[in-house]
Amino acid sequence: NQELGVNFYDLVNGYRVQEFRSLLADPAKREEKILTLAFDAGFNSKPTFNKVVLKHTGKTPSQLRQAEIESRPSQ
Repeated sequence: NQELGVNFYDLVNGYRVQEFRSLLADPAKREEKILTLAFDAGFNSKPTFNKVVLKHTGKTPSQLRQAEIESRPSQ
């Protein structure tokens, strides 16, 4: 807590958010539902997932997905 300035849950959830964002960027996961990706990243409930993603990124999961789609090259 003292060295990193975050509590254990924020640290773990930060890693889960990173994993979620990695899954969003994976072309093989493009058609997966957001909640499926959340569970794959280690979250256990939708409300917690939504709250944590917003806290760590300032965006909702849907906004993150939209930003990821817009950043992909056109095919």
